[in-house]
Amino acid sequence: MENETDALMEEDTAFSNPDKTWKVLVVDDDEDMHEATRLVLEDMDFEGMPLTMLGACSADQAKKVLQKNGDIAVILLDVVMETDHAGLDLIRYIRHTLGNQAVQIILRTGYPGQSPERKIIRDFDIRGYWEKTDLTADKLFSLMIAALRDYKNFIALKNYSNRLKTEISLKRKTEAEKETVIENLKTALANIKKLSGMLPICSHCKKIKDENGCWHKLEKFIYEHSEADFSHGICPDCADELYGDEEWYRERKLKK
Repeated sequence: MENETDALMEEDTAFSNPDKTWKVLVVDDDEDMHEATRLVLEDMDFEGMPLTMLGACSADQAKKVLQKNGDIAVILLDVVMETDHAGLDLIRYIRHTLGNQAVQIILRTGYPGQSPERKIIRDFDIRGYWEKTDLTADKLFSLMIAALRDYKNFIALKNYSNRLKTEISLKRKTEAEKETVIENLKTALANIKKLSGMLPICSHCKKIKDENGCWHKLEKFIYEHSEADFSHGICPDCADELYGDEEWYRERKLKK
């Protein structure tokens, strides 16, 4: 049973990318950084899908790109652009205003002293914080692979979580509907008339005495105390007793 559950979870969390590409946004006010990053990543692929490179030279430009592309996997973000903390402000915008927790953000800076690494790592939800001079081609490649893997896993688990929420909601709805049906059945059963116990009946006229001591015709009593109704006819014995001396009756019996 445990193996079946694990298999179902693996199937549910399988990542699907309909665009068959990984979108990477480079945000930097230095054109050389854009060009250098493209040279390192242009031939890169992850799990058989290539990278699509997007660019912005300021935080304001990046906001417009992000608004049009909700499926960006990784952002390579400069800290100091139009202001000394433009990159950090953009992170707040991404995480809080857009509510995007999936995109992996790698900070790059040419001014490490202005934004201490420990404080940035502690206060901001980012994938890493690097000085531009330390981020070699090999390190950038490794960082991108790790970031894309984390993005993929985040989206897959989010899809699985959403499916669970939907299934739980449907189950609760079904259970509520069942409870409604049960309550309706209980009400219906409570309203069904039934006969039980000993019924006092006259041995001669067949009237029945109710709990108040009143006598009622048999068919009336049963009608009022059950869901039964009556259609009147005559049994063979009573027919013989009533019409046995009639010639037409005897002839009819002979024909049968």
